[in-house]
Amino acid sequence: MTDLVESDDELLDPQPAPGGDRRARLTALARRLRPGTRTGIADDEREADPRRRQRVLQAGALALALAAGAGATGVAVHKADLHRDQSRVQDRLLLHMLGGGASLTYAGVGARDGVSLPDSFDDPMPTDLTIGLRNDGARALEITGVRIRQPGVDVVDPAPKALVKPGESVALTTRIAVRCTAADLPSAPTGATLTVRTAADRGQAAGAPTDVPLTFAAAASGATKAAGISGPVEALQDSGLGQAYLIGSYVTDSFYQLCGGVLAKMPAGISAGAPSSDASPQNPVVRYTLHVAGTPGAAQEVTTPTGTTTVAGVSAQTDLTGPRPIGPSGVDVTVTDRITDCAAFGQFLAVHDGASSAAMWLSYAAPVTVQAADPKFRVAGVSGTGLSEMDALNSSGFDSQDALLDQVAAACPEL
Repeated sequence: MTDLVESDDELLDPQPAPGGDRRARLTALARRLRPGTRTGIADDEREADPRRRQRVLQAGALALALAAGAGATGVAVHKADLHRDQSRVQDRLLLHMLGGGASLTYAGVGARDGVSLPDSFDDPMPTDLTIGLRNDGARALEITGVRIRQPGVDVVDPAPKALVKPGESVALTTRIAVRCTAADLPSAPTGATLTVRTAADRGQAAGAPTDVPLTFAAAASGATKAAGISGPVEALQDSGLGQAYLIGSYVTDSFYQLCGGVLAKMPAGISAGAPSSDASPQNPVVRYTLHVAGTPGAAQEVTTPTGTTTVAGVSAQTDLTGPRPIGPSGVDVTVTDRITDCAAFGQFLAVHDGASSAAMWLSYAAPVTVQAADPKFRVAGVSGTGLSEMDALNSSGFDSQDALLDQVAAACPEL
């Protein structure tokens, strides 16, 4: 006789006929996987094997240990990341460049109007280039070097080292020499490179030196350019320096305006001559000539200014039909002053130092000026070298003045 063995599998999970209910199959499968359910003789044998049970327990313990270790490692890494981020914030260099660029101050002081002018326009002009910075970081900064590399500019004395505490500002001034006639001189300073590091503080060592390249805003334009940054450094800029040129103080943000302002103060070489004439009451005309040699080292021209001094009873004109270049040997200009009203001219002289000042006021009335031939050196609002205050006539001595006064007396005997 053949024994019939019915396994627990068959009793607990009777197989439905083909095509049976799918839900019933899933329900039976769930019962089989229920914890504590025995699945027959094979399961009893595994439970009865103590070595297998020990291996299972050891594997579970190892899994718990690995999980705990991973959790501890994650906490440690997270704390290290927070500490590192905080250190980065503390060590970050945050510089704010004030004004968006550099200011230029002509550094010649002394004889003429408080300013010592160069002998020639092609002489290097001593100038102070100043950069304003504010420390917006969390630690004090040491600025150990300022490098300026500009065509047409020589560094004479770099800015000294500076310590800038958080929230404080500093002006870094470098003495440079500007070669105004250099063909590659830019219109304005374009940038500088600072060497910066965090200062030693409370047991913390000083940081490593970091080069910070700064890009200046365009001169007098109000535009702001993004600063070039290297390493963990942030540099901010704002506009606002603009055109700070002040005649007499020679402060600007433009090399061209600096050179042009100084040139406008440099005296041109001028001599005057008053040849004999046929002046009379019927022909009240006073004539003289000007020989203009110009400023040494500068390309200049003689022209008629847009505005002239009004002298009562006098009209003045020249033989200029447009700007006339001043060549190597200079240029001659003929000035004609017509006394249209002797009485009005006499009254004007009476309240302006008398008849002896006639030559000076005729010189004032002359519509002649010397200006830079290159438009980039013409400063807005500042005319060229005027032929006034008897500069032209006095340069030739009293003979020219006496000859001019004789013409005035012949034209207006009552003076």
